[in-house]
Amino acid sequence: MSHATGLRSLAARDLAASAPHGFDEFEIRAARASTQAARHRHIAMAATCGALGVVILAATLGLRLRSAGVVPAHDFAAVDVAGAATAAESWFAASSQDPVVVSAATYASITVLEDRIAWIDDRLNESRVLGGVPRETAALDGERERLLRTLAYVRRADALTAEFN
Repeated sequence: MSHATGLRSLAARDLAASAPHGFDEFEIRAARASTQAARHRHIAMAATCGALGVVILAATLGLRLRSAGVVPAHDFAAVDVAGAATAAESWFAASSQDPVVVSAATYASITVLEDRIAWIDDRLNESRVLGGVPRETAALDGERERLLRTLAYVRRADALTAEFN
């Protein structure tokens, strides 16, 4: 079979086969896809505007509350970040109010640290109740203190940047 004969047989098969849809159907589908894409763009724009409005409202409300003296400023003099874990815990208790507007990355870091500290607390409680290995308990205590200092650093940096904004 020569090359030309093969091309002719393929062309004959294409002419014999019917198209799955007519051109009108393709136009209808394209218009429908265009309408759906426009609807999705409008929904995304409305959600973005709504979220931006909430952020602006929260920031304005936070500034008004802070300027009115309702939200107390953080007292960092009471915290020795490089000191013991008890100092960090007392500072956390004194500054337990979260800011109105937070950075997503900072919030995620704080959440991970707090979750890890809570997990270590659970392990320490379990170890103390069941009479765990003292070496493991000491290691968990050390890790907990290190995480508390790290959390104090992150929170302090976050609060300092919030006061500059």
